[in-house]
This record gives sequence, structure tokens and C-alpha cells, in this order.
Amino acid sequence: MSCEIVAEVGASHRQSFDLAVSLIHNAANCGADAVKFSMFTADDMTLNLSVESQFQIKSGPWKGPLYSLYEKIAIPYDWIPKLKAIAESDDLKFIVGVYHPRTVPIALDMGIKHFKVASFEVGYLELLRALKNEEVYVSLGSADLRQIETVATIPKVTLLKCTSDYPTNFEDLNLRTIPALAHRFKRSVGLSDHSPGTLAPVIAVTFGATVIEKHLQIDGGLDESFAMRPSEFFTMVQTVRAAEKALGKVEYGGRKSFHRKEVDGRMVRVVHNVE
Repeated sequence: MSCEIVAEVGASHRQSFDLAVSLIHNAANCGADAVKFSMFTADDMTLNLSVESQFQIKSGPWKGPLYSLYEKIAIPYDWIPKLKAIAESDDLKFIVGVYHPRTVPIALDMGIKHFKVASFEVGYLELLRALKNEEVYVSLGSADLRQIETVATIPKVTLLKCTSDYPTNFEDLNLRTIPALAHRFKRSVGLSDHSPGTLAPVIAVTFGATVIEKHLQIDGGLDESFAMRPSEFFTMVQTVRAAEKALGKVEYGGRKSFHRKEVDGRMVRVVHNVE
């Protein structure tokens, strides 16, 4: 069975509805199976206390007050049903990232059936409880074993190996964790990837990943340093699909092109013809 490839929009919409729609169409054209948007308000995420250091990001593309960052990347809730309809018309599964328990019933009322929990929310037990009956993907970037055990009690959960660095260095990926998680928790396991290129998704597939999530962009944005442009995303999809074909099945031997046959008293190589 092919793994599910999710195009994560993240902040790439740049608060433009038309750009969000274009990202959906690009995801479909690139061969993605699903597209993911996030549903939150700045007040769901943090406090508007920019003068205190614990509410400030000191460096990098997200530098500045946390509250202002989330104000810049939140989208109006009334976009969600419209984007869902557009995605489904493109034969894409529509996934919504939620960050606060009060968002879950709002999303359910909109007909949302597929949810995502980010790695920084993995210890938010009230949110996990609100999703206990839903199909949910949970990134495990910041989770310890005790927290993963709690997440794995959700019946319809997919665990996503994730390294919470943006972008992620290859040496920090630790992709051998994918089969270890699958063996230990008997759940589907995938990869939420922020590393460059296609290497990590291909390795993840060889380790049995059932989901690959990658950020998609068109013309930059706050996720530009680790999001793929459409041509790169298309290449990733094609490479992952090729890797799945190459994995094939356990087989010894194979088709014969030639075989030995006695001709005029000599054992010679002849073409193996099968009608």
C-alpha cells in the first residue's frame, strides 16, 4: 500500500485566500494525497506579553513576539469550509491542525474529519482528549516515551516522527525511530519532515512510514527555509513512489534472460523465451 503524502501549507498562504487556493491546486498537481491547514487564533496559542523574554523568539525567520507571529499566520475560520470544498474537489483529503480544545467542536461542526496535533502540543492532554474519537495525526518532535504512550491510546492515531528544528539537519533526523515506534506501539507511523530535499522521505518509506508530511510553498513566506516549491514537491512524490515500487516484495531468483542448453553436444547459453 502506498504511503499518504501530505502537503503542509503552514504559513505559506501568507493570509491570502487566493494563495491558499493556489497551494491546494499545486498540491494536487504535484501528486499529494492530502493538504493540511491550521486553525487557531493568537489568543489560543500564547499571551500578548511581548515585553517578557519567554514570549519572544530571539533569532531566525520567526524572530519577534510570539503573539505577533501567530497573528501573522492565522487564517479566518470562515475560510476553512471553503478550502475544504476546494481540496475535496481536487480529490485531496483535508486535514486541519488544531491547537486548543475549544477549536475541535468548531471544526467538527464544519465537517472536518481529519485532525493534526503539532509536536509542541503533544503534552496538552485536554486537546488529546477532545480528539480521542477522531482520526488524528500527532507529531512527536518533543514527546518523551510517557507522552507517546498517552498519544498511542487514541484509537485512530498516526504517530509522526518529527524533529522540531526548522530546517532539520540530517544528523538529527534519527529515522530508525520509525520502525521502533511501529513495533512498540502497534500504530501507523509516518514522518513530518523539515529537512532539505527528498532523502528523508525516501528513507522513511524504506522503514515502513505510512505518511510523509512536507511543507509546500509557492513564493516564500515564514516557512521558506524548509518548505518545498511545487517542482521540488513533485520530484519528492515521484521519488517516493519509485522507492515504493523498488521495495517490492521478498523474492529469490527472478526472471531468466538466458539459460544453458545442450546444442550439438555443447552446453551453450541461449535466449530464454517464454510464450
